[in-house]
Amino acid sequence: MRANLGDHLAMLVEVKIVNTPNNSASPSVDKKLHRNFSKNNLNMLESYMHNLSFDDVYFENTDVDSTFSTFMSILNFAIDVNCPLKLSGTNKTNSENKRWLTSEIELESRKLKDLYCLAKTSQSKNLYDNYKSQKKEQDCLIKRTKRKFYGELISNEDNKPKKTGI
Repeated sequence: MRANLGDHLAMLVEVKIVNTPNNSASPSVDKKLHRNFSKNNLNMLESYMHNLSFDDVYFENTDVDSTFSTFMSILNFAIDVNCPLKLSGTNKTNSENKRWLTSEIELESRKLKDLYCLAKTSQSKNLYDNYKSQKKEQDCLIKRTKRKFYGELISNEDNKPKKTGI
């Protein structure tokens, strides 16, 4: 999970949450736990942090580890209060229908998402233009990949529509 907050657009904190499988969930639905980092929640977090007293961090601890631990507990509490965890379900059949999806497209999608977050937070025209051009390139890559995948799928089948799955 990335907050995309920090000084000079560097990462402030990265929190990894490991989901344990839930046996009561339907096998066709994949549940994911993530933070709700909406603009409103981030504004509330910012005002909450401005109103906090960090005297415990600055004056109470003499050890670096305990100072950091105190700061992280304050930060984690503030994030828990203002940016709550949200459970969302995704339909696995949707991802199963994307058999054309390659690791190259997934990697480019992640890079494009990071570029979008950077362009959105920096308000730079050049970054936004770069994002738009890369988005067009990715759209073309997806079209080419789909065309190739379905073309090969159809050419390899001998008129069995159920087996083709289109």
